[in-house]
Amino acid sequence: MLTLDDIKDARRRLGRTERVVKRAPKADDYLRYVKESVPLGEVEGYLRLMQNAGRLRYQRNNTGAIRDKTNRPVTFGEAGSPDFYVFLPGGKLLQLEVKRPVGGKLSPNQEAWRDAMMNLGHRYEVVTSGIEAQKFVESALKGFNDGR
Repeated sequence: MLTLDDIKDARRRLGRTERVVKRAPKADDYLRYVKESVPLGEVEGYLRLMQNAGRLRYQRNNTGAIRDKTNRPVTFGEAGSPDFYVFLPGGKLLQLEVKRPVGGKLSPNQEAWRDAMMNLGHRYEVVTSGIEAQKFVESALKGFNDGR
């Protein structure tokens, strides 16, 4: 196994004398490599449990695509619309957009959708994990139970 001294010696022999810095990885470095499908699965799993318990209904949006006659993909849903629509008792609608924990950001279409929905008084949230989705949904359910 190579040691730090072995690397320094090899660099000296090659004429490279720059300083070698070995940094211990941070605990959350792995989050940079998490794909959006991971938190999407967590959120859908949570919503499915809540739906099976009769506390809400949800619909997954923008899933799949088909090809037209010219072999171009045709996707479902409007550009910028959220990943999940969550229907709560009392006619409440929540909209959840799921992003990667690190580096995930809204597209311009998604920002426009979010702004339009919030201007209409709908609740919209960007979440990066099932736990964040749970907190958002539970707070909305609590508000419903409190009469808000």
